[in-house]
Amino acid sequence: MKAQVLLQKMLVKVRSLARYHQKRTDVTKNAPHFKPSEMQASGKTVLGLLLLSLELTLKNAFVKAMPSPVALYNFSLPDLFEDMSGNGVKLENVGQYQLTEGPTGDKDGAVLFLGTDGSYRILNRNDKTDTRYSITILLWIRHESSGPILQFDRDSWNGVHFWFRTPTELYLQIPERSTGKKYDALTYSSLPTKTWHHVGFTYDYSTGLQRLYVNGTMVAESNVGNHEIATNYEMYFAKSQGLKLTSSSEYKLRARMNCFQIYDQALSPDHVKAARDRCTRKELFMQCFNYQVLKSFVAAKNYVWYGFKGNKAKKIRSSCPSKSDCQVWINSTHPSRPQGTVEHELCVRGASGCCEQKARVEIRQCYGYNVYKFKGLPPLDAHIMICLATDTDNDAPEKIFGPMPGYRLINHVIYTETHVPSPTVCIGYCLLDDKRCKSVNYSARDNGICQLNNATEFDEHLSINQTWDYYKPLQFITFA
Repeated sequence: MKAQVLLQKMLVKVRSLARYHQKRTDVTKNAPHFKPSEMQASGKTVLGLLLLSLELTLKNAFVKAMPSPVALYNFSLPDLFEDMSGNGVKLENVGQYQLTEGPTGDKDGAVLFLGTDGSYRILNRNDKTDTRYSITILLWIRHESSGPILQFDRDSWNGVHFWFRTPTELYLQIPERSTGKKYDALTYSSLPTKTWHHVGFTYDYSTGLQRLYVNGTMVAESNVGNHEIATNYEMYFAKSQGLKLTSSSEYKLRARMNCFQIYDQALSPDHVKAARDRCTRKELFMQCFNYQVLKSFVAAKNYVWYGFKGNKAKKIRSSCPSKSDCQVWINSTHPSRPQGTVEHELCVRGASGCCEQKARVEIRQCYGYNVYKFKGLPPLDAHIMICLATDTDNDAPEKIFGPMPGYRLINHVIYTETHVPSPTVCIGYCLLDDKRCKSVNYSARDNGICQLNNATEFDEHLSINQTWDYYKPLQFITFA
C-alpha cells in the first residue's frame, strides 16, 4: 500500500509539471498523462500505459510530416541500387562504379562514378519517376569535375537536366514536356570540389516556382510558369551521350553519390532540410516511429517498415502453421531489443510444404512491439494471410522521463535531430538509443529540435534557457 501511495504522489507531480509545461507552450499537448486512480503499484502497468500512449499518439507523426519519395536509392551497402521507397523502381545494372566512404564516414557508404564512358547508371522511364507536373530531386554528392549529375534523355537537351556546369557551379534546366521549350535556368556558384554537399531542386506546377537547394538552404528561385515537365525519358546518372553545357564542360561526371530521392511533389523548405537525414542514423529511429500498419499481407510492399495494430501486441508467428487459416510465417525467432535489426527467412506455406515460397524479412524489436521490412516478396494470391501471435516477449521501457521546463543540459549532446514533432518522440529516440542516451533537451523552435545527452545533471552544465526543456528519467523508489 505504501508503494501504491508513493507512486501516485510521484505521478501527480509529473502531471503538475506537464500542466505547467503545457501552459507555457503547446509542445507537450500530445504527451501522455496518467490518472493515479487507474495506476497499480506494479511498475509494469505504468510503463505499459506509457508505451501505449507513445505508440498511439506518435506513430503517425512522421508519416504526416514528411511525404514519401516515389523512388529512393541509398547508393550504399547493403541496399545499394535497390529502390527503398517500396515502389520497386529498378536501376539498370550497367556501368562501372566503386564503393567508397559516404557523407557520414561510413565504409561503403556511397557510390563513386569514375568519370569514364563506362561509369554510369540508367533509370528507365516509368510511371513513378515520370512525375509530369511537380517534382523534387535530392541527393548527397561529392564531385571532382564538371558534368551531369542527372539527365532525362541523354541524347538531347529536351529533358530535365541537373549538372555541374563547371567544377564549382550547379545548373538546372526544367524544359516543357513534348515541346522541349527552355525556360530560365537556375545556377549557383562557389561549391568547392571534393566536399560533400546536399543538393537538389523542386518545381511546383501550381505556383510555377522552381527552386535550387544546397545543404538544406534555398539558394536560387524563379517563376517559370505552369507547364508539364519533361520527365518522360530515361534518366542517366553521371553521363550524357556526348552533350556538353559549355565547350569546357565534361559530358561525364566523377563524383560520389549517396541517398538519391525523387518525389512527385515540390517539397517545402522544411521538408528539404529533413530529407538530408533520410538515409543516415535517423533510420535507427524511423523504423520504430515511421512504420505503416499492415492490414492485409497482399498489400505489403518491399522495403517498407510495417507493424500490426491491436489491443495486444502482435508479431508474425515463428513456426509453420498447421491450419489453413494463415500461410505466412518466419522461419526463425524474433530478436531481442539489444540485437537491433536482424534478417530472417520469410515462408509462405502451400500444398507442397511449409516453405513453398520464400522471401526475406528484416525485424526490429521496438519497445512493446516489432516492426518488419520485407524483401523479395513473390506474387501473392488474394487469399494469402499472415500468421500472427500475441507478443509477450517484448521489453518495456525501464524509465519514465520528467520535464524541467526552461532548462537545457549543455556540453553533453551526442546527437541532434530536427523536425521532431514532440518531446515524447524525442524521449522515444533516447529509449531506443539507451546505451548512449541518458537524458534529452527539446525545443519547439524550427519545427522541433531534439538533442540526446550522454549524461543527466552535471555541475554547471544545466543552464537556464526559456526556449528549451530538459527531460531526465524519474527516480522511482521500490519496496520489497
